Amino acid sequence: KMEMYGGGEMMPPQGEQQYMPEAEQPRTFPPDNTPPNQTVYVSNLDESIKENELKRDLDAIFNQFGKILRIVAMSSLTRRGQAYIIFDDIESAAKAVAAMQGFPFFGKPMRIRFSRSKSDEIAKRENTFVPRVRAPKPPKRKLKPEEKKKAAAAAAAAAGAKKEGATQGKPRLETAPPSNLLVLTGLPEGMTEYTLASIFGSYPGFVAVKMVPSRPDVAFVEYTSEHLAGEAKRSLNGHPLSETHSLNVNYARK
Repeated sequence: KMEMYGGGEMMPPQGEQQYMPEAEQPRTFPPDNTPPNQTVYVSNLDESIKENELKRDLDAIFNQFGKILRIVAMSSLTRRGQAYIIFDDIESAAKAVAAMQGFPFFGKPMRIRFSRSKSDEIAKRENTFVPRVRAPKPPKRKLKPEEKKKAAAAAAAAAGAKKEGATQGKPRLETAPPSNLLVLTGLPEGMTEYTLASIFGSYPGFVAVKMVPSRPDVAFVEYTSEHLAGEAKRSLNGHPLSETHSLNVNYARK
């Protein structure tokens, strides 16, 4: 079975309002001799990916190496395309650095190294945490009466759409006999074919992933044989995608 995957550093992961040293800003990737630690710095990521989606997808492909305490990613213009993955132990972080260096993530090879700064989570655990003073936030702009009406109308429409979607229920899935086609159900919002392919593609016989446009929480995965599909099903059923979602894998009815 293949191993599943699923430079220029941004601010350290010790809070989200920290200063980013000038020397860290250029996007170059010189040889790095940073001592191994629990925090992995990842760069050269696709800057068009939304922050929440990036965190979810990184968690899906990196949690195979060990317990992840936190993933830090920023959406600001100067910090896009970068993330910190904070593992519970150094061994897990070292495995991730060794296995994922240069791995193609949304068409771009990831640049990975150990962080040069200690994360808040690790500093608190080691009793070395020093709180940072955050700059005061600028005052919020007051909305004009017409803007308030538009915002209220948009919120009401979104609430109505959510309620309507909740009442539609889930389709009934019956037990199907073994086949080379798997069905995935209960996928989290925003899940992509690329992420699923990165997870299931690490198993022999993988052919393709097909999302269902009308049901974004459902997808199909095809393998070359019933046997190989069964191997992937047994290994990946229950595989965590996030803190709240795990893979639900069954044979699909043809």
